[in-house]
Amino acid sequence: MKKVIMLIAAFAAAPVFPAMADSSCTDDCVKRMTTDFSGRPPFKRSFEMVPASEIRAEEAAKAAAKAKKPKFLGTPPYKNRIRTIGR
Repeated sequence: MKKVIMLIAAFAAAPVFPAMADSSCTDDCVKRMTTDFSGRPPFKRSFEMVPASEIRAEEAAKAAAKAKKPKFLGTPPYKNRIRTIGR
């Protein structure tokens, strides 16, 4: 009897909770895993279906930001020389 009640409750709750229902993405979808690093391990991981165009846009934005960043590593391209006059 308990199994029947649990089965009926599961089917009744599916339309109420959208996470339990089918995903809204129908074609050209990618499964993305997000990890919540707050707190101590083990960290919480969640999966979501997103359109592939959204992933492409995020990757293009990251690549553009990375390309614009100047690299200031090491010494300047000239030598600073101090000249003393009169000695």
